[in-house]
Amino acid sequence: MAVYYISKYGDDNNNGSLNLPFLTIDYADTQISAGDTIYIAPGVYREKVQFGTSGGAGNHIKWIGDPDLNQFSQASLPAASSSYEKGIVRVTMADENEQFDGDNNCYALYTFTRTHIEFHNLHADGGGQKLGTNSARTSYAFRGYSTTYDIYAFNCLAQGATYGFREMSTANCITISCGRYGYYGGEKHVNSIGVGGYGTFYLCDLCVDCLCIGSG
Repeated sequence: MAVYYISKYGDDNNNGSLNLPFLTIDYADTQISAGDTIYIAPGVYREKVQFGTSGGAGNHIKWIGDPDLNQFSQASLPAASSSYEKGIVRVTMADENEQFDGDNNCYALYTFTRTHIEFHNLHADGGGQKLGTNSARTSYAFRGYSTTYDIYAFNCLAQGATYGFREMSTANCITISCGRYGYYGGEKHVNSIGVGGYGTFYLCDLCVDCLCIGSG
């Protein structure tokens, strides 16, 4: 069970250690195994990640954002004048102009058929329309493949997508301006909030201490 690190100061030619972190989530996924933990430093990661590595029962893969620098505060950086700053860990489909140019059914973080994966302290988003058009498109901030695959999100935020947390279970999570919080039988959500949208917790099997604000 190894520990790896991802940072905007990193490089995908590195070994993924604290002082030689990877640059992208997508590449880190190709280097890990069941039971591994990956810490992600604050910053904006402009990626669409389809995960290719599964965890196992009792050996979940954990992707953990580190907004308060609990892990990265002791890391050395390539430039002596550089230093890590606290902030959100954002994964987005938008480009540097905060515009999106992509197809329907796109995603920021998609576990596909992979199993036993956890997300912690991450912010995932992507705009609601294809760039240069007025047509709505379907997008996912966090997307699973089946609620039987043991995919979980904890303390995460999904924003500006059709579905915030589809086909996974959550605790202490929030959706903002998402069409729906989730959207599939078998989902279980605890102590979570949906702001905006329509039918926010529609079809979820279990909602405990959840709240909808300004939604149908």
